[in-house]
Amino acid sequence: MSRRKSKKPIPAASVPQKAAPGFSAKPRYRRVAILLAVLFCLTGVAVYRWTRPDDQSSLEQELGPPEDPRLTIETQFLNVKPDVQYVGTETCAGCHESIAKRYSAHPMGRSLAPIGEASAIERYDRAARDPFEANGFSLSVLRRGDKIVHNATTLVGGVETQAEIAYAIGSGRRARSYLIDQQGYLIQSPLTWYSLKGAWDYSPGFEEPYFTRAITPACLFCHANRVEPEPRTANRFVPPIFRGHAIGCERCHGPGELHVQRHRAGATPAEVDPTIVNPRHLEHSLREDVCRQCHVEGAARILPRGREQFDFRPGLPLHRFLADFNLPEEQHLANQFAGSTEQMMASRCYQQSSGANKLGCISCHDPHAVPGKENRVAFYRNRCLKCHEQHPCSLAVAARLAQSPNDSCIQCHMPNLKSTIPHTSVTYHGVSRHEVRPAAAAKTTQWPRPGQPALEPFPPELAQLHDPDQDRNLGLALIEVVTKHWGKPEVSQLAGLALPLLQKATAGDRRDVPAWEAKTKALAWLGRFDEALQAGTAALALDPERETLLFGTASVAAKLGRTADAAAYAKRAVERNPWMWQYRQVLAEALVQQGQWAQAAEACREVLKLYPGNGTCRQILIRSYLREGNRARARAELDIALGLVPAHQRDDVRRWFEQASRE
Repeated sequence: MSRRKSKKPIPAASVPQKAAPGFSAKPRYRRVAILLAVLFCLTGVAVYRWTRPDDQSSLEQELGPPEDPRLTIETQFLNVKPDVQYVGTETCAGCHESIAKRYSAHPMGRSLAPIGEASAIERYDRAARDPFEANGFSLSVLRRGDKIVHNATTLVGGVETQAEIAYAIGSGRRARSYLIDQQGYLIQSPLTWYSLKGAWDYSPGFEEPYFTRAITPACLFCHANRVEPEPRTANRFVPPIFRGHAIGCERCHGPGELHVQRHRAGATPAEVDPTIVNPRHLEHSLREDVCRQCHVEGAARILPRGREQFDFRPGLPLHRFLADFNLPEEQHLANQFAGSTEQMMASRCYQQSSGANKLGCISCHDPHAVPGKENRVAFYRNRCLKCHEQHPCSLAVAARLAQSPNDSCIQCHMPNLKSTIPHTSVTYHGVSRHEVRPAAAAKTTQWPRPGQPALEPFPPELAQLHDPDQDRNLGLALIEVVTKHWGKPEVSQLAGLALPLLQKATAGDRRDVPAWEAKTKALAWLGRFDEALQAGTAALALDPERETLLFGTASVAAKLGRTADAAAYAKRAVERNPWMWQYRQVLAEALVQQGQWAQAAEACREVLKLYPGNGTCRQILIRSYLREGNRARARAELDIALGLVPAHQRDDVRRWFEQASRE
């Protein structure tokens, strides 16, 4: 569910001894473990130079306070205003029963459900890989009455980590993932059911089981109807967590309060009802924006100044609420998981159609229902023939039927391709006139290329705007891509491209905290680490409870050897969010540097409850037991560690243990 990962760490304070290769960080998953640390570490430098003018006064450009497009954009639809309330899908169904019933079977209508209400699509047997073994663990799904528990147990030592599942996420047509509710903090399970394969496996991005992957508002945006994040936290939500579970009517039609009031008052129906958005009455680009909420893959998505994740109202331009950026066209992949909009817009059908016949999402799709298998071919053929009846397929009927006995248009022109998500496939929306070959479609040219923009706004026509806010958004987008590709040679180049854009943004609006965060990340990636701690300290003076700043400042302080500050900030981060093992690890490392081994060992034990594959904390725990003279417990921890590292690293780990035993 979470899409972006970094590759290479900016290390925090490390344990003060030479560690065995592959053991000083967590086995086989070092990059992902440190990714999360990097993400939070660099957010701690959010407001460098907050209290003094920018050195480059020529960059001063007063942007003014961010406007709310829901108040300033003129439209005939009254329900775009921020004070219009949502009424819920159940209220809509009171008058639109038949549509609501059909929609309840649509994948969007089944995008999220409490685990007890989710359709039973999973299997629980060895043929479905329950349990399965991977990377030193046995993973299984346990059913305890009406509860479902996901479990990971080390093959050596039998150390268990498990969590009860609260929500099923995804319709299950291709896959289904699962959410854990830890006192309002939402976490993704490391286990996913892959429907097309009929088996359990690791969730996308996991290589080892840990029960701490934070589910942010951005993660939920395309799977849940609405949520209200708790301020200053990464993944905690105001109860009740979900305002409607699956994607509801109002995500496409806007808040329904005025519409309900109008009809309850017995108002005469109008051809275009101004109290509710019907996407059919929107001009083409605004209609497409309703679908683009979720069906744009992109390289980065940024919240513009002053906006929150769920501010968008159908009928308004999406880019004012969610700013999308893509790689240049020649860098696009044909088999992206959710890039159907970009593919369609690159098609000849889209580019050569116009006016009332301009191709769009609902030209082919019924947003309220999906055709059944028995009429799927005919349904989509009829959609194609709306435009191609006078210019049918040039292939002879006999040749077509040889390829597709059902004479399916989409089988040839919109085939299923292998997805970037394991065990799944996606429909190619480029409507190719010829056979689509994934190897040819997956372009791998150098990026970024000299003289070429590293990222381009989406939709492409936005590139013609001369908007300082768009420059600001591009700066943040570049840093988001840097985070995804941390460790690649182009990282410092992208950070350098982002920095002047972010300098302009912070000069124009000194209270734009996300821009400050991105700016300080750019500075850190350009090697200016000493400035990071100043920035984190300044940021915390303004927002002392901001979870990511606490952890980030702790990591930076540890990097600079200021272990007392690192421990103090890390403790506060743990208090803010006790479910993130990264916070406790930084705390443990700082305590070791101070010689507080007992407290460090306790922090490590808490880490290993959440994430038993963490090599750094198991190493600290072993050394702590050795210092106590408890060789038996140290040896037991060593045995578990040996079971979690590749065979070729085990001799190195044994040698490390013997050396640590002599210290």
